[in-house]
Amino acid sequence: LEGDRCALVAFRRTGAVICPLTTDHEYVKETLSRIKESVGVFFDDDSLDNLGNKRYFENLEYITGGTLVDCDNRGSSLIGDGLAYCSIAFPDIEKDKDRVRLVIFSTDNEQDGTPLCSLTEAAQLCKKKNIKVFGIGTSNIYSVKEDEMKDAITGAGGKYYREGNSMKEIIQDID
Repeated sequence: LEGDRCALVAFRRTGAVICPLTTDHEYVKETLSRIKESVGVFFDDDSLDNLGNKRYFENLEYITGGTLVDCDNRGSSLIGDGLAYCSIAFPDIEKDKDRVRLVIFSTDNEQDGTPLCSLTEAAQLCKKKNIKVFGIGTSNIYSVKEDEMKDAITGAGGKYYREGNSMKEIIQDID
């Protein structure tokens, strides 16, 4: 919608802003198209054939760049911390309380490292800040991790989905 701001933060071992919070919807669409192209390299069966393909490596770097930098020394996959970061990334949250804020949060909920904030705590922080969370469990999420994620998200007033046609459902729920 006119005036809506969108952003995309990817996190694997560390967070990386792929698309900053912006009202430039064309830029967001271009970024999402580039992400779709880049994610495709992970599922490319011909990756060995692409070793001389500069675009292949550009795509690989685009989607992982910043998320794996120096990760052996400082990296982790902290699911709750990732969502908590989203909750503090909104500007003017105290001044403009009537503005709708939401996070679409997709993860396999596999934590690696010691978090500052659990997923449940992060979801409650979003609730406190009146941020609606739409959680999407990936196709490879284990059932116990899925139950944990679903409980955290729905317990804070959000909605939980499973990877697949979830975006259509989310759009309908947002409308």
